[in-house]
Amino acid sequence: WNGITFNFSNFIPAGKINTFRWIANGSGGIADGWIPAPGTTSRISPLTVYLEGGSADFDVSQTFSCTGELQDNVASFAFPLSFTRDPEDLSGANTAAVGWNHIPNPWAALVDVNVLLTSTSFKAFEPQYKAVHVYNSVLGQYQAILLNNTVSKQDWNTDGSSIDDAEANIPPFQSFWVKADAANQTVTLYTDEMQTTEQKNTTNEQFMKQKPDLFRLNVFDRDSAWDQIVIYFKPEATREFDDVGDANFLKSPVEDNPSFYGIEGDISASIIGRPAESTDSVEVAYGSIKKQSTFHIMPDLSELPAGWFVYLKDRL
Repeated sequence: WNGITFNFSNFIPAGKINTFRWIANGSGGIADGWIPAPGTTSRISPLTVYLEGGSADFDVSQTFSCTGELQDNVASFAFPLSFTRDPEDLSGANTAAVGWNHIPNPWAALVDVNVLLTSTSFKAFEPQYKAVHVYNSVLGQYQAILLNNTVSKQDWNTDGSSIDDAEANIPPFQSFWVKADAANQTVTLYTDEMQTTEQKNTTNEQFMKQKPDLFRLNVFDRDSAWDQIVIYFKPEATREFDDVGDANFLKSPVEDNPSFYGIEGDISASIIGRPAESTDSVEVAYGSIKKQSTFHIMPDLSELPAGWFVYLKDRL
């Protein structure tokens, strides 16, 4: 991990422990609730890290990341659910405070909530309450993605009004909550629920991060083969290749396809960052093996705020 510090259960002083996990089982029908997490946890046990920007004890970098080796033996994951009461409601006055279980998305892929909630596979989603609850840090609240004839989304802790969102999904490694409504129920994540952004054909919900303002430059040759450059904006971006955010250009394995990329320092890049506080420019290059090939550059400004301007200038 880079840009974030984990203080596990053995950290001293205990008041600075910031990494916890939810234990849904417990004695007497009461969940153990949040406890400090040990340094080694099961892959199917999600962690929650308490962060507070500006705090000396719980601060976090604006940008943090993790790297590691992906496992090829992708498999399904079964999560036995506990039907216990939240320890904050020992009186039993709140019927909604029973059966909550914290579940991770263990894959580096989206989880299609529609497939998850409607799956007929063995012990796929046994609770009758067909919903997952996920925290949206952009909005600062939980949202319920639920099955109501079709998958929709509700803002939780506000007015509860529905938001049409038939493409709802869970981002990679994001944890979510499921509510059991009886004992001995199970939720199982199957590999057919994994989706890529391309498969979903959607911009997806940004539960864990703010999506930067950006625009796309698409180039099409005479045969409609195409390539794309993405220009995004964030304050700390530079005119050199930024290790966090920028991406190298990768030539298509199809020889006849065009090449289209920006120049960042001495590096060819397909994703390029710029600060948005002032007017700036990006040099782009086009190449094709087709003789006397005509091409068309088409900007897509749909992901830029209103009032922004992009100028294309040809230089021979």
